[in-house]
Amino acid sequence: MGRSFRDLTSKPKLMQSFPSNQYGHEGDIVISQIKNKGVFLCVKAGNTWYAQTTMQPLQKINTAYIKDLSSDKMTIKRLENCKINADKFVVSENGDIKYRTADEILSDLGIDDINYFDINYKTAYCSLEGYSDKETCEANGGTWYYSENDSHDSISSTAENQLLTVGQSIGNLDAESKLTYDGSTLEIKYNSDYDDNWQTSAQTDLLKLTYGDNLSSKFNVASDGSLTLDVDGDITLDADGGNVIFKDGTNSIADFDVDNKRFAFYYDDNNWFRIQIGANRATSFLTSDEDPGAAGHLTLDPDGDLIISGANTKIDAGKKLYLDGGGDTYIVAEPLIVDTMLFTVGGTTMFALQEGVSNVANIKSSNFCLDATYKLFFDDTALGHTYITQSSDDILDIYVGGDKMLSLDETVDTGVTSLIGTLKIKEQADASSDTAAYGQIWVHDTTPNELMFTDDADTDISTIRHSACWGGNFARTTGLDGDWLAIPTGYQAAAANFGSTATAPVTTELVATTADDTLGVTWMPFGKIKVTGCRIFFAQGGSTNTTHKACLMKYTMDADGDLTSGVQVGEDALDSDSDDYSQIGWISLSLTSTGADLLIDGGGNNDVLVAMVYCVDAINSAMGAKCVLEYQQID
Repeated sequence: MGRSFRDLTSKPKLMQSFPSNQYGHEGDIVISQIKNKGVFLCVKAGNTWYAQTTMQPLQKINTAYIKDLSSDKMTIKRLENCKINADKFVVSENGDIKYRTADEILSDLGIDDINYFDINYKTAYCSLEGYSDKETCEANGGTWYYSENDSHDSISSTAENQLLTVGQSIGNLDAESKLTYDGSTLEIKYNSDYDDNWQTSAQTDLLKLTYGDNLSSKFNVASDGSLTLDVDGDITLDADGGNVIFKDGTNSIADFDVDNKRFAFYYDDNNWFRIQIGANRATSFLTSDEDPGAAGHLTLDPDGDLIISGANTKIDAGKKLYLDGGGDTYIVAEPLIVDTMLFTVGGTTMFALQEGVSNVANIKSSNFCLDATYKLFFDDTALGHTYITQSSDDILDIYVGGDKMLSLDETVDTGVTSLIGTLKIKEQADASSDTAAYGQIWVHDTTPNELMFTDDADTDISTIRHSACWGGNFARTTGLDGDWLAIPTGYQAAAANFGSTATAPVTTELVATTADDTLGVTWMPFGKIKVTGCRIFFAQGGSTNTTHKACLMKYTMDADGDLTSGVQVGEDALDSDSDDYSQIGWISLSLTSTGADLLIDGGGNNDVLVAMVYCVDAINSAMGAKCVLEYQQID
């Protein structure tokens, strides 16, 4: 048991350590002075020593040091402002008072990218202008916002609600707030009087919306009031079936009609331009001027070319494509004549293209000019071989298949037309109507057809038919009836007999001692001819009547003058009405149908013709005959 100290002295015991439980009696008081810990007043009660907090010197009265303080309720009446830039904030953790640094608090709030935490604010305001205290504000039906501290009496009576902002000191107000809300409008103002702690320059990006670390949208307001929206992604305007309208004051400038898929620009209510998209991406550009007599023109004026690619360009019939700014030079599809395109220059229709029963390219009221040496092609390509060209001054050449076929030359006299190759002219029954001072060359539709010339007096002249005539009196013919007598081509000393077969003369005649008689009855062309007709005349020189036959024979004369290979050119024919001795009779022979037999080649083959008559019933001692031959000179 401890020993009491009261019998030794009446004052408390001073010790250099705390008393143990065995020391002293109930009610004893001990003063413990502990090195580096302080002075403590200790009292023993219930066999236990108790002590208060460290005692303070007199010069530090009202200043207490408590190492470990626990309290159910604590009131702090005076809290002084820290005059230095402290970095510790008091917090409560499970009832224990502790501190955290500014960076730790920012991290707790999820805004650890801010370097320091310095929040400035205005305290409170009334929603009604003119009231600066809560009681009067609410008594008049207003709402008192935010803080209920005693500093609200110093707030301006202006109904301005300044939100929590960065750059103010606690308890102080900006001269002019930069972020305001008056219950309906949120305003962000440009700040030229910025705090160097937060800004390095005045910023015109008044609102910035950020998603993630580097995706943002910024609203930039320039000094002239212009707004620039700068986004890192797309901009979506969703009117949900309504319209997106652009206005200048109360006037609509543009309107995007979401339901009808069209965008319109307005000059005023009666004048507009619209782009509209329909089914299958069909797109229309429309203009309107509803003023009477006015038109809403659409002008395309690119700095470069106007290129239409991957599609057709369609213009309604009757609508014009002007090429002079809307004057009188244009291209138009004629609305009254189907499939007709008109080209009009200076108000005059110069050229027309028409598709129909006959496709026509019509040059109207104008000349068609082609520069010298250039070509007018007819075979669908500039590399073709059929064309017309002016080869040199006043000389026009026509080429077909690469070959010059016709040349018109004005440089010689008054003009020369030269034809290279053949000229085919379609046959016809008659010449065309006459024109004074002009003649016509044409092909008559005879069989075979023939080239004709018709003068301006309507006289048809064959250009290829020629005539030959030979004959005279036979030598004495007594007793020569029933023989084929050759018609002489000159003086005849004795009649030449070519057989007595009534149906055909002989096919071979040998000259022997009668060469002069044979030569006197043959007719030979110098070149090559084609027999086209033959008529044989005959007459008796006595009083005896007889009927006559006639024939035209073709022979080949050999080197000795013998006649061989005889064929009938003009087939033998009987004139039953030729038995009057007092008359001249004739027979027009029918020509052979063998075309080769009609060709007489005098120059190359020594072909000759011999005309003959045959007296059937009798014959007079004197008789005459002639042959008239029609032929074509051929190559």
